[in-house]
Amino acid sequence: MARILILVLVVVGVVWWLRAKRKQGQSPSASDKRPDQTPAPQPMVACHLCGTHLPQKDALHCDGQWYCCTKHRDTFTT
Repeated sequence: MARILILVLVVVGVVWWLRAKRKQGQSPSASDKRPDQTPAPQPMVACHLCGTHLPQKDALHCDGQWYCCTKHRDTFTT
C-alpha cells in the first residue's frame, strides 16, 4: 500500500513540475488576461443639452456643464 501511495505522489509531483515548466515558457496573450489587468473605469458625464453619456475625457467642459460636441456647447454659451 505504501508503494502505491509513493508512486501516486511521484506521478503528481512530475505532472505538477511539467505544468509549471510549460507555463514558465509561455508569454501571456490577450486571451489570458486576468481581471486585474482590465483598464480602470472612466468617469462618465452627461451632455447638458441632449443627455448623452460619454467619458469625461472626451467631453467638453464649459461654465460648469459638460457637452458632447462643440455644437451643443455653443448653443448655451452664445
